[in-house]
Amino acid sequence: MEVALERACKGLSIGAEEHRVRRHIAKKILKCAERGDTTLGDLTAAARAAASELAATHVSLAEEHAMKIKAAPSSRRP
Repeated sequence: MEVALERACKGLSIGAEEHRVRRHIAKKILKCAERGDTTLGDLTAAARAAASELAATHVSLAEEHAMKIKAAPSSRRP
């Protein structure tokens, strides 16, 4: 399980050492194991899927933030 967690976190560009990120991935690994999928490949696939979810959420939030900044009226006057 630890190897699967480390492999998934290694692929993350940011947040890999944050507790909440590692906890989310670890929960997905545990759910995978509880279903009976206990090979390293199964656990790693579940961990990487969880990491991908987090990465997609991070990108979506960043895009949303950028759109809000663009849409905000400028306080500068020409």
